[in-house]
Amino acid sequence: MNQNIAIISIASLLLSACATLLGPSAKPGIDLAQQGDYDAAMQYYQQIIEAGEANGKIYRHAYEAAFNLEAFDEADELYAAAIEAGFSPDSMRSLAVELWYNRAKTALGQEHWQTATYAAGRIKEIAPESKPDKFCQHMLQGKALYDKGSTRQLWDAVGEFTLAANHDEKSGLPYLWLGRTRYKNDRMNYDAALQEYDKALEIEPGSVWSQTAREESEKIRAVRDKMKSFWGS
Repeated sequence: MNQNIAIISIASLLLSACATLLGPSAKPGIDLAQQGDYDAAMQYYQQIIEAGEANGKIYRHAYEAAFNLEAFDEADELYAAAIEAGFSPDSMRSLAVELWYNRAKTALGQEHWQTATYAAGRIKEIAPESKPDKFCQHMLQGKALYDKGSTRQLWDAVGEFTLAANHDEKSGLPYLWLGRTRYKNDRMNYDAALQEYDKALEIEPGSVWSQTAREESEKIRAVRDKMKSFWGS
């Protein structure tokens, strides 16, 4: 019995020593973040940071929590602190690109152009000429050409959106805008536009823009069917 107690005591000491060497655990904060409670996660990390016990992993997860709270200035400070504390610069760069890219695509889908442009700019700073950078730049350039609206500019917009699609096969957004652009360029070429809409919804059926895409495609189908009925073909 005494031997068992001694073994347990030694194990406890070893675990305590390991915790001291490794620093505080990020897991409670990670669990809170996974539940969507970024405020509570941030409070957990801040307590550790204020106690002077933070390691690179704590700063890394604090950065992600601050980012998701849209506290971007604080996030930038935590990003630098994570690297200074020994967390991999490449890993931090990859994380930052992932977060900004998700934000950019959400903003593009919601047509929040100022937010999308800012996020795209941050991606360009962190990872110029990367696929996320090229995707965002082609999408924004395509939208600018779409808005100008001449026949030549609309064809150029088709080219930009096609290039964007090549840089992210998991995004349906370029196809949504290809559908819009083809329909704006030729109101009688229903099938070409609808093919793009269908592709967009096939790739991302549950996206933030999917309901809008369905409504737009249904209107085009209704016009097409009405014209076919009128002309008898």
